[in-house]
Amino acid sequence: MLASVVTETVQGGGGAAWAEWTGDRRMSAIVWLPPEAGLDEARRLAAEASDWIRDNLAFGATMALHGPAGPLEEIRRSADIAASLLAYKAALGTGEVITPDRLGSGGSPLHDHFGTIQQLAQAFRTGDPGWRERLRSLYAQIRQSCFSRQEIESLQQVLYQQMDRMFLELAKEYWTAWKEAEAELLALDREWEALDELEAGCLGALERMDARMSELRDSQSARSEIAQIRAYMEENFGSPELSLDYFGDRFSIHPKTISKLFKEQFGENFIDFLMGLRMEQAKRMLGEPSLSLQEISRHIGYYNYNSFNRAFKNHTGMSPSDFRKRAPRPSAG
Repeated sequence: MLASVVTETVQGGGGAAWAEWTGDRRMSAIVWLPPEAGLDEARRLAAEASDWIRDNLAFGATMALHGPAGPLEEIRRSADIAASLLAYKAALGTGEVITPDRLGSGGSPLHDHFGTIQQLAQAFRTGDPGWRERLRSLYAQIRQSCFSRQEIESLQQVLYQQMDRMFLELAKEYWTAWKEAEAELLALDREWEALDELEAGCLGALERMDARMSELRDSQSARSEIAQIRAYMEENFGSPELSLDYFGDRFSIHPKTISKLFKEQFGENFIDFLMGLRMEQAKRMLGEPSLSLQEISRHIGYYNYNSFNRAFKNHTGMSPSDFRKRAPRPSAG
């Protein structure tokens, strides 16, 4: 089918063509045109064939041209050059007609883009939203330089190596998040055709990782605040206002989140921990005969003695008064 499109298009321009498949997804053709025709005419015919394929079939065709050539050795060399031009399909786009003049002077060398890659990795590591603009800038530079696929893949490897160095310095959770994103990017490396596709895939993978990193930062911040909450409870357990709602307002964290993180971080429920602090203090104070049960109750945060009595009994299996009877008496002088 494709061979017929090429040969019929060339015939319509007064020439002839021989075409055959030379790979799973590659067709090669030798075209004969009238003596007065030049590369511009060959380019026009190739574009006409490419347009027909795009408009009538379920895929597009990128064509690379080089010539003219006379002797057989020149034809072979021309075919090799045309095949090498297809490596620039990544930067120029699919469905294009690529000729040597489209490559210009070759643009800037690869190492000129290393600075942009380093800035991108640094911005991404620190959570700077500007990393997206640096990513766009990197791919804009690649387009301008018109790199081959192999050169683009080399730059991608430089990006991965830079990210490796950045995240190796961070906590394990961040390193794991990067390795998951890298696996996604490496899979993309095996599939992409055009630079737009590579850029979109890279942006998507990094966006997902950025969201994961944001969750990790929020979690770390919350863990730090949970530690502050515990320290505050240990110092102020006698305050009757201590509750999940109280700390939720004080630290701007949802009470359910405090409860969940407290359990995860310390292996004990918030209420049980607070109760334990209060009851241990009550036990110590019950060994002092000079302190009334009501005084002890108020000291540890219970203004209602009945509530203290009930809580103490649930915690120890006996009432405060019974516990006091069994407590050892302080020795005299």
